[in-house]
Amino acid sequence: MRVNEPITNREVVMQDGEMLVSRTDAGGRITFVNQAFIDISGFTRDELVGQPHNLVRHPHMPKEAFADLWGTIKTGKPWEGFVKNRCKNGDFYWVRANVTPFVENGQIAGFVSIRSKPSRQQVAEVEALYGKFRDGKAQGLVIREGRAFRTGMAGILSRAGSGISAMLVAAIAVPLILALAGAEAVQLDRIAVALGLIAGSLVSALVLGRIVINRVRGPLARMEDHLDAVARGDFVHEITDEPISDFQRTTALMRAMKAKLGYAQLEKAEMDRLAEQRRQADMECIAASLDARVANIVELIQMSADSLLGNSQTLSGNADQTMMQAGNVTTMTGQVTSNVQAVSAATHELSSSVDEISRQVSHAAVISADAVEQAGKTDTTVRGLAEAANRIGEVVKLINDIASQTNLLALNATIEAARAGDAGKGFAVVANEVKSLANQTAKATEEIGAQIAGIQSETRTAVEAIRGITGTIENINELSAAISAAVEEQGAATMEIARSVSQAAEGTHHAAENVSVVAGAAEETKLMADQVTSAAQTLQQVSQQLAAEVRGFLAEIRAA
Repeated sequence: MRVNEPITNREVVMQDGEMLVSRTDAGGRITFVNQAFIDISGFTRDELVGQPHNLVRHPHMPKEAFADLWGTIKTGKPWEGFVKNRCKNGDFYWVRANVTPFVENGQIAGFVSIRSKPSRQQVAEVEALYGKFRDGKAQGLVIREGRAFRTGMAGILSRAGSGISAMLVAAIAVPLILALAGAEAVQLDRIAVALGLIAGSLVSALVLGRIVINRVRGPLARMEDHLDAVARGDFVHEITDEPISDFQRTTALMRAMKAKLGYAQLEKAEMDRLAEQRRQADMECIAASLDARVANIVELIQMSADSLLGNSQTLSGNADQTMMQAGNVTTMTGQVTSNVQAVSAATHELSSSVDEISRQVSHAAVISADAVEQAGKTDTTVRGLAEAANRIGEVVKLINDIASQTNLLALNATIEAARAGDAGKGFAVVANEVKSLANQTAKATEEIGAQIAGIQSETRTAVEAIRGITGTIENINELSAAISAAVEEQGAATMEIARSVSQAAEGTHHAAENVSVVAGAAEETKLMADQVTSAAQTLQQVSQQLAAEVRGFLAEIRAA
């Protein structure tokens, strides 16, 4: 036998009117439980369905009770008795259980169990009885079909004497036995007296039959009450055992009928409850999905409205800024127009100045050409002067050479005169004079040479200066030509500037006109932006109302 542990001493008491319902297959595996069974047992539906029903068996239940239960229901008979079950956490609860076989196609297909709340007196009595069986002190007791009976002759007589037929037999048999006993003691002539006694016994039997009928009325009335209770759907109603054994089978069948009807009704109620739970879950799922989708839609609408509102406000601000800038542009356009006109006048003046510069540059070019020509002539003259100075230098050098030679001859003559003595004194005087003249000539030629050297140096400087002047004049001439070309280009550029300024003036005029158009468009844009802002605010309100309506609708769906 399966032992489920641990256990506690805490009792869980069923609620008044509560019914625990389960069904098993032919092997005792759970196929159905109602919510009340789940609540009190502490197991989940998944933990119960598919498991053996002895999952909730309490170790304190005597094996004799379960042996009687299975021995009874496997014969196709219903069983009713008291059972102590174990909760998942080890607590316990007492039930008055009715287990009825469920027959399909002539075979037991499973078992239906209906459990109701027992009274505290019944629990106390059964707990004491089961304690005797657990402790091995139940000698002379046996459990049959959920009830305890005494064994032996006393039990047999007790069960036999509770029947209606036993009462009738006793009513007739007792007088007959007494009559036969008297017949053995007297002579045959007393048979007539015995027959009289038999007649009296028949009268007694009739009286006793009346008593029996009166006694049967009570069980029949109670059975009628039981049937009325079952017909009303009061499946918690207790169908008690009748003291008359002939009615005990009927009460057992009534319990089976009550159990099957109760199971059918409770199964339907449980199925309806589960279906309602599934419907509620489906509705909740649908509502949650709808809520999420609508929330997303509302959020998108809200975001779009917020974005639209922000964009419209930005657009309105941009329109205001555009209008303000258009006003500024209009003012600036007027200033630009004035500036363009001033530039146009300045351009005309610049053109006149460029023309004058071109004329002056052309004149300067002519003068530069003349200067180049004169510089060339001067350079030729100076070059001739330099050549003449060179030639004079050569003559001076020749004279200097002659003076040196003369000085040398005078020196030789002096020497010879000295040798001649007095005869050479006159010659010596002449030689000295010649020497003096030669020295003076040499000195004069030196001075002339120095002057000529100075002239040559100045001539070279003049030549270099003239060359520099000529180069400068040539550069000036080139620059004048470049300036003339630049002036011509500047004149063309000035004319282009004048045309551009004229076009700019015309463009400024068009720009002023366009700015006026832009200002008008900006004003219209602001009006439209204000309308969009109003529409966005309305859209926000509508989205909030939509969200509220959807929440109300979903609340109604969940409450349905």
